[in-house]
Amino acid sequence: MDDSDKRANDCRVQNSETSPQHAMPPPSTSSIPRPSTSHAGPQSLISPLTPASGDPGLVPILQNVVSTVNLCCDLDLMKINFRTRNSEYNPGRFSGIVMRIREPHTTALLFRSGKMVITGARNEADSKLAARKYARIIQKVGFPVKFVDFKVQNIVGTCDLRFPIRVENLNQMHGQFS
Repeated sequence: MDDSDKRANDCRVQNSETSPQHAMPPPSTSSIPRPSTSHAGPQSLISPLTPASGDPGLVPILQNVVSTVNLCCDLDLMKINFRTRNSEYNPGRFSGIVMRIREPHTTALLFRSGKMVITGARNEADSKLAARKYARIIQKVGFPVKFVDFKVQNIVGTCDLRFPIRVENLNQMHGQFS
């Protein structure tokens, strides 16, 4: 039994995630003409104004981790909204519940299907801890939740390079990566 079969058995729900998906190759961008925005060579415009030293101070800082989890049960969002604190539900504006906790300081989006999106964590461990806390809150309301398919979807980090980045020239030189 492979992972997709196990997932379907765990949740007892057949969805699009259990069917194989075919990935498309990335589009080729090497043939796209890119206009020059300067008379100087693009290499000289991307170089830092001050030479970079081997400074270990250039460390990326995580700002946000976004993750998802499947609770494997249909949720009555109105019931959850009335029985929990720090939750907002306005079905005319958004089809899910927005719920917040203080530690770790995160926000969750809960949907009727049992899917949950967690945002605002500063690292992966806090994201998983927050997801478990939200699942426990929903469980206490009276739903038979399971914690299935936790996955980090996105991580945002920042780093001070100590020189300006000329985005147009960076794209001109390395457009195949965009």
